[in-house]
Amino acid sequence: MRTKALSTFSKEQLGQWIADAEVFSGADAGVLDQLSGAARVLSLDARQVLFEKGDEAHSMFIVAQGVVSVHIDQYELSELKPGSLIGEYALVDDNPRSATVTAKVNTLLVEIPKREFLSILQNNTLFCFAVMKMMIRRSRRMNELEEKLASSFNEIQLRNAELLQLNTEKNALIDLVAHDLRNPLTSSRCAVEMLRDDPAGLSTDQADCVRLIDNALGRMRNIVNQILDVEVIESHQLRVNLQPIDFSLILKEVTDGLMGFAQQKGIAIVSVGKQVTGVSDRSFVTQIFDNLISNAIKYSPFGAAIVLILSANPGIIRFEVQDQGPGIDPAELPTLFSRYQRGKVNPTAGESSLGLGLSIVKKLVTVLHGEVLCESSPGKGSRFVVLFPA
Repeated sequence: MRTKALSTFSKEQLGQWIADAEVFSGADAGVLDQLSGAARVLSLDARQVLFEKGDEAHSMFIVAQGVVSVHIDQYELSELKPGSLIGEYALVDDNPRSATVTAKVNTLLVEIPKREFLSILQNNTLFCFAVMKMMIRRSRRMNELEEKLASSFNEIQLRNAELLQLNTEKNALIDLVAHDLRNPLTSSRCAVEMLRDDPAGLSTDQADCVRLIDNALGRMRNIVNQILDVEVIESHQLRVNLQPIDFSLILKEVTDGLMGFAQQKGIAIVSVGKQVTGVSDRSFVTQIFDNLISNAIKYSPFGAAIVLILSANPGIIRFEVQDQGPGIDPAELPTLFSRYQRGKVNPTAGESSLGLGLSIVKKLVTVLHGEVLCESSPGKGSRFVVLFPA
């Protein structure tokens, strides 16, 4: 803090700045003269701190020129302009500063020390009464603000309760619909499998239709399963079953199961790495592998290659999926793992995408106390990395 010499400003100028403040607007010429004699002018540069929360309070300040911010950490409580008072409660109590004050621009302040102010106050009954009235007005304003805040808080609680009820009803409806869809889907798939396994009585066109229906039913089943997975995760009903597992074997099983999907697009899946074992939840690891690899297949062009890398370091098991897809816009990366978040790029063969797969991966990896990352740039493919605790 830098102090300008008092001689820079006339006593009349100081008196005018003091009189412009609400608390001193009714003071007579004698009081203003005494206050001007006790005051000094301080100069703050932009972003310079006058005092910090918790500092000892021994003076009151008047904004003469400029603007200051009253804040707690990064949260601004108020902005004070010329004529405003700062720290006036320091005149009547010994509590430390309750907030930090910082100049927003180059600012001049008139400082009135507590000791001199109280000495002037003792000999001026009318001025004392004016100060008391100002304090009462300030207190009433605070009470009004507290009432408004309490009213707003009650309103927020009411709206929050309504939102929670709506969310519960929405989850129940989704759960009901998803479960009710499973039975007809299962029946339809059984019928299609019977036709597919005994194609002798089918023409070529009919066999093609059976394959199309089977693929469509498979996509519908995956959608239903993803929705139910998300609902279970969001309801915090997940049960972690930690046990020794072979990550390599699980990866092979998932890859074998997705090979047909990849072959439809002429995509090669290349696995790199030796046998890796560790302690984790087999079901969760299976879902994580399945979602990331199937996602890579969806967004990879025909004839591309997907590289899977599984490795182990002390305390960490690392799984990587590298694709040759279109990549991800940097603006989409911060929300990539959010629920129902779909990017601008569509799957390369028109596959369905609800924007749930990556959010499921994120939730499951978090439950396992691991970490999932994405490294991507437009036109250069994407690499997803999962770090499992060993």
